[in-house]
Amino acid sequence: LHKEKMAVAGGSTLSLVSNILQKSSAFDERVIEEGIQQLSRKSSALKENIYDFLKENYISFDSYMDSTLSLEEKLRKISSEFKRLSVKVENDLRERVARSSEKREETERKLADIQFRIGFVETLVHVHDAIVGSKADLQDEKYASAAERLVSAREHLGGSQCEARVYAALDAELSCHTSDLADALTREWNKLIVWRLKEVSETSNPSAYLHSELKLPLKSGMDRVSEVIAASSKLTRDAHLWQKLQRQFAQRLLEAFIKPLICFPEHLELVKQQEKLAVVLKFKKPSKGASSARSLATLYNSILSIFKAAREAIPSEYQEEWTEELGQVVCPEMAELLIKNSLAESVPGKSSELKEYKTVITNTEKFERSLVDLGIVGMDYSELSEYAKNINSHFAAKQCQSLLLEARELLKRPVEKTVLMKPSETATSLQRLSDAPLSGTTATAGSESGLEEKFDELKELSFQFPTCLISESVKLFVDLLYDTLQSSLTSSFSSATQQFNTARYMVDLFCAVMPSYHKPTVSKQPKLALVQHNNCMYVAHHLITLGHQFYSRLPEPLNNGRSTLIDFVFKLRALADEFFTSEMEKQRKAILDSLRFDLLGSEEGEKAIQATLGKISELSNIYFEVIPVSVHHKAVGALLNAVLVKVVGRVLGMEDISMDEATELYHVLEVVIEKGPSVLLLSQGQPDSVSQYCKEWGKVKQLAAVLNAGLQEIVEMWSAGSGPLAKDFTAGEVRGMVKALFQNTERRAAALSKISVK
Repeated sequence: LHKEKMAVAGGSTLSLVSNILQKSSAFDERVIEEGIQQLSRKSSALKENIYDFLKENYISFDSYMDSTLSLEEKLRKISSEFKRLSVKVENDLRERVARSSEKREETERKLADIQFRIGFVETLVHVHDAIVGSKADLQDEKYASAAERLVSAREHLGGSQCEARVYAALDAELSCHTSDLADALTREWNKLIVWRLKEVSETSNPSAYLHSELKLPLKSGMDRVSEVIAASSKLTRDAHLWQKLQRQFAQRLLEAFIKPLICFPEHLELVKQQEKLAVVLKFKKPSKGASSARSLATLYNSILSIFKAAREAIPSEYQEEWTEELGQVVCPEMAELLIKNSLAESVPGKSSELKEYKTVITNTEKFERSLVDLGIVGMDYSELSEYAKNINSHFAAKQCQSLLLEARELLKRPVEKTVLMKPSETATSLQRLSDAPLSGTTATAGSESGLEEKFDELKELSFQFPTCLISESVKLFVDLLYDTLQSSLTSSFSSATQQFNTARYMVDLFCAVMPSYHKPTVSKQPKLALVQHNNCMYVAHHLITLGHQFYSRLPEPLNNGRSTLIDFVFKLRALADEFFTSEMEKQRKAILDSLRFDLLGSEEGEKAIQATLGKISELSNIYFEVIPVSVHHKAVGALLNAVLVKVVGRVLGMEDISMDEATELYHVLEVVIEKGPSVLLLSQGQPDSVSQYCKEWGKVKQLAAVLNAGLQEIVEMWSAGSGPLAKDFTAGEVRGMVKALFQNTERRAAALSKISVK
């Protein structure tokens, strides 16, 4: 505070107090009252002078070089004199003013008001001294002392009542000094704990973390660390600096060291070096001779080494709070990463490896106990060990995941790589469980023997898949289905349930992947569309009995008869029909578009039909190698029938057919009749069975006979609606052909009269 502005007021107040004290014994009530009034005026003047000084110093920012020590001494003397005056008034004047309680109360109130003003002035002086003192402490790097001064000034200022403008100025000044102190503490902290981090743009690149380095102070630097922590922990109202420093350190430790160590254990190895004044943590590449898959115990030890180094870098009195904050920031994400990248990967994929997994559980429990000892986590922390102990569920889940991945890879293999499937090979799959052991909750031996007897009674070709080509990958897929359900027979209920559901997921995956993934390839080759048809029918064939073969051998309650896969059969058959019908429709359209129907009655008609039959024959040869014989005959017969429908319709639609045209049409139909059985690839003893697969076949033969017959022969072929011609043509169609082939004569009229509907 500025002494020049207060010297006059201070000196006058001292002389007044002195006069009152020297003559206190002779004062009467009037003199005491006048003295109190003068003291009140002087204290008010002192308060105004203080306000003026604070405004000029913290609001107008006028600079003063005079020391405030003399003014503080005067203020101290005023306070002392006031106390003596108060005691004197209390002791000497009590009896005099006892007769008048009102005057005594008024006197005490005035004295209290003067005391309040003097106390207020002392508060402002204290705040000012604290601000000035904190500046000096900050320059001398006495951070704890500076923090204490600022905290004390804040407490005094918060309990005072002064002009809003002055209060705001002092509050802003304190906030400014607190911010300066926080910046200084942060710089000092960064000198003690040094991070050297390279900005990582690709977190998936382990080499980017090889430049990370952390230097932590040894015991020789603990005094400095303690000084910084003590000061920063005091700045709670404005900065919360200590909490910020702790969280910042923990987050950096997680991102720069713990996460890379967990995510890339085979590429990064932790190195801990001790230098003169610090402990250094950094990474290096593992040596070439080291194992590519480092053990989980090694990873745990590396993480504990990081936590221990971080704990030892802090004085013991702050370690508990320090490690607790580390755990709160680091442990949730660290546990998630350990489970995802380490514990989940450690789950065995085979039953024979389950015994070795006990080591993983032991190491995980030891790791958690070490975290508790360091204070990183609480006593009840068991997130990692609980996951590790739940091995049955994780083992089954991993097995199922592996099966689904294997199935997916099988279904993505090229469908053009095929194998010939024979009935004898599909029959063995129905008997592959004959030597499988029964579980404790399976069907009885009597029912099992009865089932075997029923299988023995089946005919040789009963429920056998016909000979055809299927994709090799689909055969392996079905084998994988059987193996999955086979392994569920000896599993626990939870594992068996997961494996059975996995089998269903595999079939669902088949229905999703096969149509979409291979669509571009299938659309280019007619053979592959029919292979896909066979694939779907092959899987559906096995699913009809697959659930029934296994359900009685599964654990309860899966053996209640509802564990079946038969619901997929309808979906697979519909998918097979879609492949088949889309291929047939595409080929039918291509064949009909290529046939020139306008040439049928000319000399070029025979060549046109031969070319069309050649295309059908080519497709027939391709189909014969792929699909079952019965399906082949139906497919090729459908294509041939589509052509014959158009040919017959063309002839029936002609209103006038000359003799030459009739001859050419007869030759066309004769070619069809001659080559039809060979197009269908029927055996020599089955030429008459063409009509079984081609509905228009009988009509074509009868139409050829009509084109090569006379009126009387046609009438005999009709035979009053009971002849062979009447089986394929209506009376109207026959009458139309007669009118087109023959001129209008009495003989034609007589013939037409005999060809009528009964």
